[in-house]
Amino acid sequence: MNPLKRIFIVLIVVVVSATLCYIFFNRGVRLYKNHTTQKFDELFLNKTSFDLLFIGSSRTQHSINPKFVDSVLHLNSYNAGISGANMNEFLLVLRAYLVHHPPPKYVVLTIDLHSFDLKSGTPLANYTDYFNYISNPVIADELIKDGYLNKWNKIIPFLRFTDNDDYTRGNFLKGIFNYRKKEISNGEFQYKGYLSNSTIGMVSDTIANRLATFFLSNIGIEKLYDIINICKNNNIKLFFTYAPEYKHCIQNQIKNTPEVFALITTIANKNQIPFLKHDTLAMCSDMKYFSNIRHLTTQGANIYSEILANQIKLYLK
Repeated sequence: MNPLKRIFIVLIVVVVSATLCYIFFNRGVRLYKNHTTQKFDELFLNKTSFDLLFIGSSRTQHSINPKFVDSVLHLNSYNAGISGANMNEFLLVLRAYLVHHPPPKYVVLTIDLHSFDLKSGTPLANYTDYFNYISNPVIADELIKDGYLNKWNKIIPFLRFTDNDDYTRGNFLKGIFNYRKKEISNGEFQYKGYLSNSTIGMVSDTIANRLATFFLSNIGIEKLYDIINICKNNNIKLFFTYAPEYKHCIQNQIKNTPEVFALITTIANKNQIPFLKHDTLAMCSDMKYFSNIRHLTTQGANIYSEILANQIKLYLK
């Protein structure tokens, strides 16, 4: 056989084998990340029409159950909260959502104390989760801008193997071997983007005394204004919220908490955006409603979802 032909055949076999391995690996990860997969499919590929979209971090994902919101408001809502997300990812979710979906009537943006800190954090909390959605041009552009996607790993998927760390490899094994603990743990459930977070409340309110400062980056502020402008241009009513936390424990650990809240309040007032701050609700003093200081239990989420819905309802009359 001609040496060049032999080399060509070997290359073809290597490329095909590597591609099949990547497809198999990707399948395992998607099986493990069963909540993220279904959520991202809905947000970035599907065309479902929703009246109300909740955007935020895990404090949105685990705190707002659309079932209770819809029952109060008689709307069709969806929870687009993503664990670890900051203002950059909030904007990405909204822009990518609008590629295939009609604009919602309302967007509720839950802002955390860390949301503006794009200096300490990464642009995307788990960027490899987005590789399956580069058919959405907004997703592809973001991954390219952040340096996660280039012309080579865009057209040759197995080159993305190098982006997977030990945590992702572990998720692959759990998915392939049907390990009992997946992203939706045993006893937990998801509903329209909401992910339940245990029925067991905190057993101790002893909190480590650690002080940190979250950087209020100009680009983070610009991203929020981009969200505001998108909503204005699409005739979307925008709300800001701050989700419940246990006894102000998060705020007490952040040195510049007053500065962050002052910024959010100023932007909200300037743009006539309701800012619903929920850190003083009665439930915020009861451990049984919190799985940890940041996240509500299933019971806590049910109660909070009704409270939030009834407050939003006041603005819809």
